[in-house]
Amino acid sequence: MDTLGYVKKYQKEIKDTKKYNWIFNIWAFLFSSFYFFYKRMYWHFFIFLMAPLILLWILVPMLGQDNAYIMSLLIIHLIAGFIANPHYKKYLHAYIENHKDADLSKIVSYDSISITKFVLCMVLSLGFYGVYWGYRHWERYQATTKDDVSPFVRGWFIHLTAPSLFSKIGNSINSSVKLQYFGVGYLICLLCMFVVNKFIETQNISIYLFSFVSLILFGLSILFLVIVQKKINEYNIFHTNEKVKTSINIKEIVIVIIGFTLLGILPFAKEYKTTHSYLEEYTEEQQEKIGASFGFIYRHTKGYKEVCQKEGYIMTKYPNEFSQYFSNEINQLKNNLSKHNYTIEDVENMLLNVNGFKTKLITTVYTELENLGKLTIMSVAAEEQGVSIENVKWNSEWDNLFTFKDICKAFDENGMDVLKEGENKYFLKANSF
Repeated sequence: MDTLGYVKKYQKEIKDTKKYNWIFNIWAFLFSSFYFFYKRMYWHFFIFLMAPLILLWILVPMLGQDNAYIMSLLIIHLIAGFIANPHYKKYLHAYIENHKDADLSKIVSYDSISITKFVLCMVLSLGFYGVYWGYRHWERYQATTKDDVSPFVRGWFIHLTAPSLFSKIGNSINSSVKLQYFGVGYLICLLCMFVVNKFIETQNISIYLFSFVSLILFGLSILFLVIVQKKINEYNIFHTNEKVKTSINIKEIVIVIIGFTLLGILPFAKEYKTTHSYLEEYTEEQQEKIGASFGFIYRHTKGYKEVCQKEGYIMTKYPNEFSQYFSNEINQLKNNLSKHNYTIEDVENMLLNVNGFKTKLITTVYTELENLGKLTIMSVAAEEQGVSIENVKWNSEWDNLFTFKDICKAFDENGMDVLKEGENKYFLKANSF
């Protein structure tokens, strides 16, 4: 239903407001914030969504967690029940007054902006200027048509609202090109950025490759907006004589600063730091050995313990045995790090902040423990069949012989024997520096 449809609907509701003369609204009492959302009273929805949390924070010291939770919900739901009807009547009158003259077919004169200025602001703000650009155009549309849209909200979500906005722009400037397709392209660029970012979290992808792909997508997103803005400028020059704005106002300067700060400095400082940005005193080869050694130590002293604890088993034996067995190598690593005022805990914090490191480590632990469980079962089967383990094929009936908790217990008790028999016992010595 469009704005004019809601105006007619609300005019009809006002003529029959007997039910809204009631002192108490039972539906608002039962559903609180969701009632206001259903009635399209979005500010009320937000207030009544947050109010129980705020009230809970105030009441907990006085009433305790459980009593405060019940009391805060009861108070907010009661308030919602008592204020719903009078506030909804005010909302109906205000909506009709604000939108009774709405004309969605009006021709809108959109902003003329210098392409050079636009590209410069987009680049310097790392794309954040697009939010302000979308807000300004939605503001022009809303002011002209009186349509029930929020320029602020639609500007913030410009990637999602771009197809709709570009379609309206195309209708106003009689564009022969369907501009909504450029809005779809703009949205796809954002989605691709999310996909690429998620992909590098689980794969060992070079940050340089990621930066290159991101730069291409960023350039394409700007290009889609530039094409639309160019069409607006050309139309305005020939039909409205509106001059292209080349000056930058204080709002745009603030937008650029905010965008560069939020989207530039902070994410790169937080998301893409690696051991190389910290351990600069060491050669690249030494840094790789430090990372490999720490990953090995962390997996065996904390990784297995953490995974098994999630599965319901507390390891008490294996982590301590591992630390004792490799005490010389661990002490050597500590001494080498201390030469540059680093500790193993420093390296731990560094690596755990690298995207995907913890996820990969935990996945590796799960896989190793699952394989150990299968190997144990197959070893027993090989003895019973009198053949070597290589000749034993996995039987699906064995899947439920061991629970993960059983595997953890077996590993806790016999893990060091497995470690000493394999090549792992030489790992730390091979990666010493």
